[in-house]
Amino acid sequence: MESNSVFTTLVMPLFNALGSPYSRQLESLVCSLDPQLDNEDPQSFLDWLLQQNEGNNLPFGTRCLVDTGLGQVLGVGSLVPDDRGAAVFLQAHGIKVDGLIGGIQIFRKVPGLSQVRGLGLGTWLCNHLDREITAAGGGRWALMTDNPVAARIYLGIGYCSVDLEYGGERVFVKKYPR
Repeated sequence: MESNSVFTTLVMPLFNALGSPYSRQLESLVCSLDPQLDNEDPQSFLDWLLQQNEGNNLPFGTRCLVDTGLGQVLGVGSLVPDDRGAAVFLQAHGIKVDGLIGGIQIFRKVPGLSQVRGLGLGTWLCNHLDREITAAGGGRWALMTDNPVAARIYLGIGYCSVDLEYGGERVFVKKYPR
């Protein structure tokens, strides 16, 4: 468990969250995403999270960022072997990756909190995923975003923008030591 100035938080695998009281919260939070603001179709995003976690072993799978004081899911992030065919696309462009970070989402509305975004939770979650990749043996990882705030976070943890777009999103790559 780690702490920042606002929340006492932990990151747990999605299946742990689904086997606990957090499962209903996660589903309701994902389904309350605003497709225009969050650039995600809520049901498709939830289906993607569940599909990516079927039979995956660490380091692959989704992590839930949980406020243990409130008992609320604040966001999610996934380490996946592929994200919407991006790994195949990148390999066709000469970039072989060992995995992708996908589905990072800090929820806009969480019961009991007046504000969730803008508190550094996205940075905290990305740093956690970054440490997991390093601990699992590194390699080359990629992610995509069209969100300028997210792009700054990714650049801050060592990802480099490459001259490619996938699905309208900029591609970022990081080579971790093995």
